[in-house]
Amino acid sequence: MLAFEPVDMAWSRPWRAGDDLCLALNKGDELKVAKLLSIVLSLGVKDLHGWQLLLTACKTGHEVCVRTLLDAGAYTEAVTTGGRRPLHIACQWGHEACVRMLLDAGANKEAVTKDGRTPLHIACQWGHEACVHCCRRVPTRRQ
Repeated sequence: MLAFEPVDMAWSRPWRAGDDLCLALNKGDELKVAKLLSIVLSLGVKDLHGWQLLLTACKTGHEVCVRTLLDAGAYTEAVTTGGRRPLHIACQWGHEACVRMLLDAGANKEAVTKDGRTPLHIACQWGHEACVHCCRRVPTRRQ
């Protein structure tokens, strides 16, 4: 009979660390969050669709996940293949709290997608008035 050591799934399949992290965040499991957060950020873990976790958290509107990732130093300018950043995603889905957190963390409100749309354009397109107001309240960056 063969004996096997238990395998830490986060190490054997890095993309699982992101799934496990979101579950731990939702449960408030601080020990597991601390363990997985270092793995996720150091490996630049992406989900099965190639999105970094901050993008996914902004799409789903998990405010605790977004705050935790930002506090741990997640990159606010992570980009999808279409050129969307976390701020674009949060504006599209109408997650005002996530928009505020991203802007407060220094996300670029003038960043454009491959088709030339800013987060403000996207918030207007989807009719998310609160997100529009959030984007408009932040001063434009000086070059």
